[in-house]
Amino acid sequence: MGSCAGTARDYANEAYPSFYKNYFFGGILGQGSFGHVFIAEDNLTHETFAVKVQKGRLTGQEDIQYETAVWRKLGAHVHCVRLYGVFQEADVYFTVMEKCMCSLWERLTDAPKWTVADLVGDFKQIGIGIRYMHSLRIVHRDIKAENILCGGADGRTLKIADFGLAHFFTKTSKMLMKARGSAAYMAPEMLAGEGYAYSIDMWSFGVLCYVVLLGQFP
Repeated sequence: MGSCAGTARDYANEAYPSFYKNYFFGGILGQGSFGHVFIAEDNLTHETFAVKVQKGRLTGQEDIQYETAVWRKLGAHVHCVRLYGVFQEADVYFTVMEKCMCSLWERLTDAPKWTVADLVGDFKQIGIGIRYMHSLRIVHRDIKAENILCGGADGRTLKIADFGLAHFFTKTSKMLMKARGSAAYMAPEMLAGEGYAYSIDMWSFGVLCYVVLLGQFP
């Protein structure tokens, strides 16, 4: 795991004034090679958000900026985690997003007894989110259970998260060639180094459904 962020105290101080004057840090929600995700409270409205903290020199400044640009194109959609804003302080990026309760994978692990009707409803929500992204010419490239979060008032609304590998197709874009994402979910054309576009998300979605239903990869 990369050391992209430390504790909340490391970042909630006067060294980062534009963020610190707006939000108060809470505990850590998650961590990975990209950095850490914290709980944060808006100092004015007292609303709670999730904040991803990354250092540009470790994650890649251009990659962070591209992810932000693509994410903003999604706007507010019920089945995509919403981006509220990005603060940059020197080399540190604070990405403020909708806070969810847990990932789909965590929910299924903690409470594995779900009916077929429950799962069909879950799959429908994910499919709607993918269709919405594709309608905006965005391919996600990392659809998997860990990147589907449970949000909404009751924690039953599924939302696609993590747009770090997402790509926006312009009207003149060519097929993508480089493999991106999680190997177990990758479509054959991606693994073969062939050109690909939106269909690879549907393959990953199919793998996700298989894993949820049968508990193993195809």
